[in-house]
Amino acid sequence: MGQKQTFVTPLNAVYAYNSSLPLNGAKEPLGTIRMENNAVYKYVQFSGTTAVALGDAVSYVAFASDGNAVIVDDAHTTLGAGLAMSAVATAGGVQFGWIQIKGVASTSQSPAGSPTLGQGLIISTSTNGQLTLATALTQQVVAWYYGSTGNGVVLCDFPF
Repeated sequence: MGQKQTFVTPLNAVYAYNSSLPLNGAKEPLGTIRMENNAVYKYVQFSGTTAVALGDAVSYVAFASDGNAVIVDDAHTTLGAGLAMSAVATAGGVQFGWIQIKGVASTSQSPAGSPTLGQGLIISTSTNGQLTLATALTQQVVAWYYGSTGNGVVLCDFPF
């Protein structure tokens, strides 16, 4: 099976859940991987329980709830998923969109812990949507600090 080449959705679009539509309103199959402009993206379902800002670090919800690593949330857990490509309001309920999982990206908040160039970052366990400096070898590094333009530039390396 080959890699999907054509996509109907822009990277910054969000679509509402609708059970009367095919794929419940998702415009791409959940879990679709997209490679574009030296970056990699994944199409996911946003849980609708927390608001997500453009560039927020999002995490997968507990495995038992979906079993496929395609439902994400802004709540801080150690199951790092990627950086949101668009803002998602909780008032919209369950929605669908893209997260960036690989490549250079801007974050919505400066990473905590005062990282320097090349240091590993993890999902913050205290602030929703934020990355923080990795301090232990046992932590899952999901990005590398790449600069301080704006809120922070990182080199994403989230798992698929």
